Amino acid sequence: MKYVPGSIYVNTTASALSENIAYVVSGLLLNVIGIKMCFIVSLIIASIGGFLLATMPATGLVEASFVLICKFGISWSFNNCYLATPLLFPAHLRVRTFGICHLLASFVTVLAPLLAEVEPPLPMIVFTLTSIGILIISMLINTKVRY
Repeated sequence: MKYVPGSIYVNTTASALSENIAYVVSGLLLNVIGIKMCFIVSLIIASIGGFLLATMPATGLVEASFVLICKFGISWSFNNCYLATPLLFPAHLRVRTFGICHLLASFVTVLAPLLAEVEPPLPMIVFTLTSIGILIISMLINTKVRY
């Protein structure tokens, strides 16, 4: 957020608003369109935002809009993880699932500040490719399994 042009306070407020809207949307749509479709749609939105940031020479409000698109999509996907895990895994595996995901996410998060300081558009290319990779993996979710 520190590299988005404009007031840091306005940008952070808009980012938080986008994130909160994504959380509400994820909660409402999970039962309507299903777990797999929620992941697919949210990651497509995040990938589109990342692609636009990486490829289009945007400044000002346009760049901030692309950042909010990324933030909305990835926040929706992130919240889907918390909402869908109890529906996909039996009770005795949920804690392990959350633990393994948290451990892996902690290791990857160490790289985020280093990647953020790299010359653009590499950080957004990595974001977009990661979103597309997770999108492909999320297509393998089997929602028919019930324990």
